[in-house]
Amino acid sequence: MFTWYSREVRNGEEAHVVHGQRQERLLAIQQELIQLANLGHKLVSVEEMKEKHLSRLHLARRAS
Repeated sequence: MFTWYSREVRNGEEAHVVHGQRQERLLAIQQELIQLANLGHKLVSVEEMKEKHLSRLHLARRAS
């Protein structure tokens, strides 16, 4: 009976550790996805700025 109980406790502890490790990996992945999303947003903003700049140049050239 004692060996069964101690094996169950060990398995429970291992499951707890594995669950904690999994949670840490998930958090790291979430943080990475947030960084990628922010980077993508910045890239869109840079592209928008380029387009605005080019359209202004085009208008200025037409006005000259």
